[in-house]
Amino acid sequence: MNKVFNLYKTGTKKATILIYGVVGDVFSEEGISEKKIAEELLEYGDLDEITVRINSPGGSVTSGIAIYNALKNNKAKKIVEIDGLCGSIATVIAMCGDKRIMNSATTFMIHNPLTMAFGSKKELEKSIERLEQIKNDVIEIYNSVTNLGKEKLEKMMDDETYLSPEEALENGFITEINKNVDKNITNYIQEYLNYRNIHKEKEEEEKMTKEELKAKFPDVYNEIMEEGEKTGGQRERERLKKLDEFSNSEIVNKFENIDAIIQDAKYVNVKSFEEISSSILLGKIKIQGKEEKKKEEIDPLNFAHRIEDALNLGEIEGSAKPGEDDRRNAFLKAFNEI
Repeated sequence: MNKVFNLYKTGTKKATILIYGVVGDVFSEEGISEKKIAEELLEYGDLDEITVRINSPGGSVTSGIAIYNALKNNKAKKIVEIDGLCGSIATVIAMCGDKRIMNSATTFMIHNPLTMAFGSKKELEKSIERLEQIKNDVIEIYNSVTNLGKEKLEKMMDDETYLSPEEALENGFITEINKNVDKNITNYIQEYLNYRNIHKEKEEEEKMTKEELKAKFPDVYNEIMEEGEKTGGQRERERLKKLDEFSNSEIVNKFENIDAIIQDAKYVNVKSFEEISSSILLGKIKIQGKEEKKKEEIDPLNFAHRIEDALNLGEIEGSAKPGEDDRRNAFLKAFNEI
């Protein structure tokens, strides 16, 4: 869920919802989530007044319908203010308002619902039927506030109609035009800044240093530390066990200073068995008598294939997949066959 806010309080029993951006989070994580708005409405409880500010090109029809219903069914008085573009499914959300206001130089756009479809003729016919159903549902919502009638609304949608504030008012989509934009925007910006400051302080309060956690919640701190020590100790024992098994294998005599290298890996420059193995494969740990026994040199490519074959044996269909110990033993066996 994205953390961009949708709803914030502007008074004891008042709140504002921002529909700024694409409706629905299907197309983008930054989209306006119907679930998030519904959750926020429940979180704030009973409200006397909700202002819905819109600047949106539209988006998901199902998300828009869900937001419309969540707001329409809320008992608070709804005031819709259109701050920029109110297009497509965003116009349906706007219909939830008891008061529907367009600011100067804003736009109201309605059109037919769109979809993408593929498949057989019957599947495409079903998509067309679904579009017709959605269109009728939208017309019913428009007509509940405009009383323009199905025929006129259907033609306006077919024509993809853009309306100015005056035209939207004339057709009944809005109830008034706000021409006092400067004062309105100033109030809105102040409300926005107040909200962000409150939430910023809250977020900062929620962040704790290790020392603060220890002071405020000593039991939780001790539990975390004990769990960390327990997990860390177990991993360390497993690391040392693997290195011990490697040092006790027959192959250690093949490499120069291997005992010192393993001791260093255990206690000084801490390394795992896997890191030591990688060093051997890359030739960083020399084989004893390498200069005198040229014929016994490891062919890195051939050896790598042998190791890969040994480790991937369990991937063959019908064979048991090796565990970690089996893989390590296979690795050691391949070394012993050098």
